[in-house]
Amino acid sequence: MNDAYFKEQSRRVRAIADNADPFTKKRLLALAESYDARIGRPSRALRQLPVVAIGDEKPADHRDEGKTAR
Repeated sequence: MNDAYFKEQSRRVRAIADNADPFTKKRLLALAESYDARIGRPSRALRQLPVVAIGDEKPADHRDEGKTAR
């Protein structure tokens, strides 16, 4: 999902909220805000990717600052 998707969803939800009762309008506007907050952030899948080693190299967050000779 990209930024255009979240912008469009936010726009749609706000349009629906214009014709809703006060309780539903409040909930829909909160939903629209959550879509707006996602704009510009990496997707959940990208944020949860594990750090992996390449070849015989240690993962980046477990390096020993060059103390181990190869």
